[in-house]
Amino acid sequence: PITKDQTMFGAFVAIGGWFVASILEFYLEFFSIWNLEPSAGYDICNAFQAELSRIYNEFSEAMDINHILGPKMKDRLIREYTAREFLDKTRFDSVLKADRFSAIMQTILSEDFDLGTTSSRKEGKV
Repeated sequence: PITKDQTMFGAFVAIGGWFVASILEFYLEFFSIWNLEPSAGYDICNAFQAELSRIYNEFSEAMDINHILGPKMKDRLIREYTAREFLDKTRFDSVLKADRFSAIMQTILSEDFDLGTTSSRKEGKV
């Protein structure tokens, strides 16, 4: 049998847990996520570069060699598919705010970010 004191104790623990969780959520929402460096998107892409290269190479191999697009447009299209696939798998949108999420996408789409492309491997640039 549960006593009245045990019930009250359980209620206070539940309310206290909710209060602590609310404070932690407020802290994470307004301090820790907003204090990320502006280069967080680039750093995240560097940390996942092997995964990004794998996805890029899969899409690159699947793209028809005699595709109607030029090489630059083909690379842009493959980078866009790579960015969407990577962000869909990792679900950074649920953790990061929109500005950091878009920074990751912009980093992947930029031609300055090396994905270890198959075309650069063929030319011996890697």
